[in-house]
Amino acid sequence: MRCFQSEVAPSALRALRRLPAMLACLACLAVLTGCRFGGSVSFFDEDNAIERAVASLKARIGAPVRVLELTIGPDHVTIGAQDPANRNRIDQWRLERMNVAWINWDRTSGPSPYEVTLVNPDLEANLFDLDEVDFDASIKLARAAIERAGLAGKSRVTRMEIARQIYILPKPSSGEIRWTIDVSSGRESVQVFADARGAIVGMNVSGTDRAKNLDILRDLNLVADAAQAFRYILGTDAILTAVSINSSSIGFETNVIDPSPPIPVSGSLSASRAYTWNLNGLQRAISRINADAAFGATRNVFSVDDADWKLLPKIAAAAAGQLSMPQGRVTGIEISKPVNPIGQPIVLWKIEVTDQNKEKGYILADTAGTLKKVMLPESWRTATDWYDPATMAATFARLGVDFGQDRQYAEITIFNDKVIITAQDHMQENISREIILSDGGYDRSGSPSMLAAKNVPFRIGDLSALTTERIRDLEARTLATLKMPPKTISSITIGRGGMDPSPKGNVTIEIRAEERPFGRAGRVNYELDGTAIKTYLP
Repeated sequence: MRCFQSEVAPSALRALRRLPAMLACLACLAVLTGCRFGGSVSFFDEDNAIERAVASLKARIGAPVRVLELTIGPDHVTIGAQDPANRNRIDQWRLERMNVAWINWDRTSGPSPYEVTLVNPDLEANLFDLDEVDFDASIKLARAAIERAGLAGKSRVTRMEIARQIYILPKPSSGEIRWTIDVSSGRESVQVFADARGAIVGMNVSGTDRAKNLDILRDLNLVADAAQAFRYILGTDAILTAVSINSSSIGFETNVIDPSPPIPVSGSLSASRAYTWNLNGLQRAISRINADAAFGATRNVFSVDDADWKLLPKIAAAAAGQLSMPQGRVTGIEISKPVNPIGQPIVLWKIEVTDQNKEKGYILADTAGTLKKVMLPESWRTATDWYDPATMAATFARLGVDFGQDRQYAEITIFNDKVIITAQDHMQENISREIILSDGGYDRSGSPSMLAAKNVPFRIGDLSALTTERIRDLEARTLATLKMPPKTISSITIGRGGMDPSPKGNVTIEIRAEERPFGRAGRVNYELDGTAIKTYLP
């Protein structure tokens, strides 16, 4: 039998005899040069590794260090720093972890050219002092980011970046220093944001399955979370003008003036702050341009605490049944405090429902869920014939109930599709308002004409003589007098301000008829007892 040694070449035997000495030398060299033995270790897994790497680069660069961007990967730390000799230039400095044959060491390089691309062209505004960042919190922040991301399965930090926030609107500008930590599970990813001291301030979860499949209208419990975020950041003052909900986000409009809107405004226009919420949290949105003052309109404000947001899922779930649309789905939600032409304004939910045939209807409900109005899809509605004598008599009775018997009217004009009412404002007694009554209900349209507003007022009780029978008789007499065919009545006006007033100072009713388009036309003005005051034949 031949021994093992006889099978090995003499040179190999000599190398084997020297191996312990070689390993000892490598160990000594590793100790002297700061090398380490073992497999490679990520910067995100080793305590104090990031702060040591940053300190090493800082020593190489020299103080003070003004930084544009600092990035950290599993095996490197890179700094884009201002060149002290040329303040318009950025240099790149890099520390890499090397691993060969289970021996680890750090290699530092720089300065090397760094290509700068700036959204905010003011370089100085983009820089920050390295000492402003708490690197001692880096590993704690990395672990907190993984926990905060809440991804299914094992997650890890893949990248960290430190730079100033960049804003595009109203003009490119730079904000606070911010950490951005990328967390990944392989299938999903999240960006976690923190301030310079390492406190987490927000997330971007668009890379998660939950965000990709998000439909807030199907998960309305999220609305309470959005309201809580708004309350926490902006408080409970009455500053909201509307909150709108769609499948991907929730928008908050306020009356808080934005002094720096993205689009400059002037005159009666103004810009107010707006916010949007999604799974990433509450963020500033593009300001709302407010043109209400230009049209004499107002938007009532309310507090985030004026609604019980947790009741919304129940209110929305009832909407399809209230609209007789059992297969309908909620496709839009809004809450506001609309101007009420007949009483004190209240906060109302508007729930839009769309059925399988794309027909849309909506309900209005108060914050307790009490149904206030049902608006069926347009094709389902039967249009009201406002000229019908019974409908007119019922309308006068309705005004007496809705407006009260003491409301003063300047004029009531009836058209085929609506009734225009010029009446005393219930909120301001000395001001007249124009209110439109249609199949959609009441709507305040703005300020009335100056002529109508100056009419001698009357009360709804003054129209008691206008019964269904009297109105039917006056309409028939008008068409017969004017020799006009049926269905040609074009307007009916009630008031004291007609071109042919009552000699007794009474309220009158003027009935006009017209063959359209551009045909014959005429009118007759009557006392309410049926006496003709003036007739204008075609």
